[in-house]
Amino acid sequence: MAQDLAELLAMLVLTVSPQRIVVGGGVSGRQRHLLPMAIDRVPALLGGYLRDCTRHKLAGMIVPPTLGDDAGPMGALLLAAKAFDAHPIPTPASHLPV
Repeated sequence: MAQDLAELLAMLVLTVSPQRIVVGGGVSGRQRHLLPMAIDRVPALLGGYLRDCTRHKLAGMIVPPTLGDDAGPMGALLLAAKAFDAHPIPTPASHLPV
């Protein structure tokens, strides 16, 4: 399982060049040992192609969600709030002259 996750992470690093990869769900919550094991394997999978992607740098780039299991719902709420702020729903009172 850790090898599969490491391969996914290596492919993401190589193809997307992310600043951060947030790994949530059961991988970071219920199987806490998997993420560090996968991060340990990523440098070897990169095969020296990205020499600055050390284990230490990858551990700062590949992280669990700060909000834990609440990350998904909180992200959805923040997106909804931003959408509402950008396009507020007019109320009947807002059309009355002052």
